[in-house]
Amino acid sequence: MNPPVVITVGSADPNAAPLTVNELFTLLQTVISGQIIGSYIPYIIGSSTPSVDDQDKAWIQLDTSGRPLAIKTFFGGLWRRVYNGMINEIRGFWGDPTVLTDWDANGHGIAGGEYDGWQLCNGLNGSPNFTDKFIIGGHLDNSAGHIGYNSGWQTFIDGVADLKTGGFSYIPIQTVHVPNLTVPEIPAIPAIPAIPPIPPIPPIPAGPIIPAHTISIDIGGNEYKADADHTPDTAILIDVHYANLLSHSQHIADVLIPDIPGTPAVPKRIRLAED
Repeated sequence: MNPPVVITVGSADPNAAPLTVNELFTLLQTVISGQIIGSYIPYIIGSSTPSVDDQDKAWIQLDTSGRPLAIKTFFGGLWRRVYNGMINEIRGFWGDPTVLTDWDANGHGIAGGEYDGWQLCNGLNGSPNFTDKFIIGGHLDNSAGHIGYNSGWQTFIDGVADLKTGGFSYIPIQTVHVPNLTVPEIPAIPAIPAIPPIPPIPPIPAGPIIPAHTISIDIGGNEYKADADHTPDTAILIDVHYANLLSHSQHIADVLIPDIPGTPAVPKRIRLAED
């Protein structure tokens, strides 16, 4: 509802004789006045801080793009944000509490700042201390004989007692925390019949002993000298001393050969020559 406006018209000077429209308006301004009845306050809308002459008005603060930021009034020498919360309301804050333009050393919002009217829940200035704690729901429905509010909100979250605060870093598990478990009865398992003994294994008769002999596998050859012609005696073994053209051999392995009748004889020394 708009406030009523009262218009008052006074008496003009009887000697006034306006000759033009402008002179007539000038005369009317001296005899006509208006007044808005009741309490009202005009608004200033913009991003710039209002001037001293506008401190009796309300300021709808905008950003440079025209988006609304806050509604403020001038109080105590500062443009103060109209409080945007409810008394005893708690909200989450995910910011830096050391920013001096937002919070003072006690966690109280700076007057005229973004958090004007708010207080961090650090136990100061009458606030609850939420240090290392989190919010949990109260026992709102007053069920099972437990009261949700009794000189303060309380919870029955542990299933043991009505609590107004926790503060435990751990909670030992008690029987009230474990649901009732019904284990079905297991029928008796029939006895397992005895296993008859295993008869002893008869010894394995010894077989005939097959005679055998060992042969040695060697790689043999002659040394080689770069400045002499030894064709076709060049071999893979080389005497690094180049002394006297002695023959050389390299042992590779010993092989056990069974002496089976009818098996062709195998030489005990094998010589591998180079083509």
